[in-house]
Amino acid sequence: MLTEIQTYTLFSGLFVSLCTAAGAAIVFLIKRNNNESIAQITLGFSGGVMLAASIFSLLLPALEGSEGRGANLLPVVIGFILGITLLIIIDKSLPHLHALSDVPEGPKSNFNKSTLLFLALTIHNIPEGMALGVAIAAFSIDPSTISMIVVLAFGLGLQNIPEGAAV
Repeated sequence: MLTEIQTYTLFSGLFVSLCTAAGAAIVFLIKRNNNESIAQITLGFSGGVMLAASIFSLLLPALEGSEGRGANLLPVVIGFILGITLLIIIDKSLPHLHALSDVPEGPKSNFNKSTLLFLALTIHNIPEGMALGVAIAAFSIDPSTISMIVVLAFGLGLQNIPEGAAV
């Protein structure tokens, strides 16, 4: 029998993953119309939703928890800077390919285009998984944060539909 936290973890992760798969399935509907502007629109939409999810479901609650006062704000700033640094290191360390590019980034490799695109998506999903994990961990401390899990999972899933289509 799963605990309450394990259940939230399983279903929120499954929801986000299914949204990515649903987005990828869209390719069967639009593959005849190979229009680059559709990919640009879906990537822009994904970025907007992810930015909103990051701000409203992660940064604002962290700032509210710090009560906006000096030293209490320091962990939020440090975490933010560490997150950016980690993604820069991963971005520079692993070969990958962005959705609308033909030029691979990172170290040289013999990976094909599909593998490089898969690596880019995997790199992107690391912080998504961490964000969802942090939200679920917050629930274990304060059960009133259940709405944060739902909003974040919904935002990530919504963002992953066009992202899956673009990839």
